Amino acid sequence: MLDKAKRKLALAVLGMASIAPALTQAGPAQFTGSPLEGVNIEAIQELPMGGFKAVKADGQLFFISDSGRFVFRGELYDVWNTKKLDTMEAVLNATSRIQFSNFNIDPKEDLGAFTYGEGEKEVVVFVDPNCPHCHKLLNSLEQAKDDYKFNIVMIPVLGNDSGKRVRNIGCATDRKEAFGKLIAGSAPYGLEQVENCDLKPFQKALVTAKMFGVQGVPFIIAPDGRLKRGNPKDLKAFLEGGGA
Repeated sequence: MLDKAKRKLALAVLGMASIAPALTQAGPAQFTGSPLEGVNIEAIQELPMGGFKAVKADGQLFFISDSGRFVFRGELYDVWNTKKLDTMEAVLNATSRIQFSNFNIDPKEDLGAFTYGEGEKEVVVFVDPNCPHCHKLLNSLEQAKDDYKFNIVMIPVLGNDSGKRVRNIGCATDRKEAFGKLIAGSAPYGLEQVENCDLKPFQKALVTAKMFGVQGVPFIIAPDGRLKRGNPKDLKAFLEGGGA
């Protein structure tokens, strides 16, 4: 059975879910005149582990379910980076970065990615052919092509039509033409197709996207592992570590 302090923590987090669901290091939250009094929540961070949050409260790190019902303390490990997550700073770093180079994945060969740019630093970008924001991002790659190599991975997140377009573009005999259509957002279904096209890379791309927690596009993984969901205000500034 939870002791009184942990029970208060569970109630406090449940209360915070309706007040500030996106709270991360936003400063202490005090609850007075209620059963939550005395619980000082300093930071909450969503975890990519099926409905759990990391919570820093009264200087201690807890892990709690979204409902606030289940709370546990203990050692949490990031096996991708072989690190113990024993501070909120470590949790924030682990949940905001993916070191793509740690995985034995060749974006072009394994995920059917298009490549663009001549730079040594590699960027991975997940897009959907039917996504207007993705087209805007793809059109902005020109500004950074000399410094970065972009691996553009197509995934169908916007319905059945997206799936058809992913296959049509990815299996095109003329990949340069297909990529141009993808950037322009005008990919028709009539692109000449490779005979007996191998669909495994597209399936692997979906599995990889799910593993990385890609729930929307565009989704960018910078060379240093930082993640960006959606379009950055300034692509080059973001890639260089100075922009959002």
